[in-house]
Amino acid sequence: MKLRFYPRPGMLCWDPERRPTVSGGQPAGYVGRHLVAPVREGDRVISPAYYASNDVAYEAFAGTLSGRRLAKLCSRRELWAADRATAAFCGAEFTHVEQGEDGEWYEVKKPQKKKTED
Repeated sequence: MKLRFYPRPGMLCWDPERRPTVSGGQPAGYVGRHLVAPVREGDRVISPAYYASNDVAYEAFAGTLSGRRLAKLCSRRELWAADRATAAFCGAEFTHVEQGEDGEWYEVKKPQKKKTED
């Protein structure tokens, strides 16, 4: 079974498939995120580097060590489950999320019904 996850806003969860390098040659890998390079103008940095959310869900197989690790992070509310099957596997409540204008994934709030007084 494939598990699918989205990163929560402001959360950086290590990608279990990528090992961090001590030498600093390769950027760190985070679940559902990619590195956006800094914008420079000569020697001046206009915009610093940051990890933006991907448009597609991160996928892992349930039977692997990485899949079990990500399921644990999802049950701790550090990742969003991208579908109901993933949420059920993780023992987490499924929350419908959509990508905001800033690229992060946010919970979709249901509109509250107004109480009418007679």
